[in-house]
Amino acid sequence: MVALVHQLAGYERAGEQCRLTATQLRAALFSARPALFGHVADVGGEVVGVALWFVSFSPWDGVHGI
Repeated sequence: MVALVHQLAGYERAGEQCRLTATQLRAALFSARPALFGHVADVGGEVVGVALWFVSFSPWDGVHGI
């Protein structure tokens, strides 16, 4: 996942701005209160894509959502 995030940042011409590490990602995904959720797509055992998402909160509407 980390490599794919860095590849996406490079594609978006923002590679130098991407500082995500495996340690950070692991903590965000697997802590007692996760800040991030993710899905992995694989074809034949090879990772070909990822989706990372997080829950946000709208103080104006008083509800959470993506």
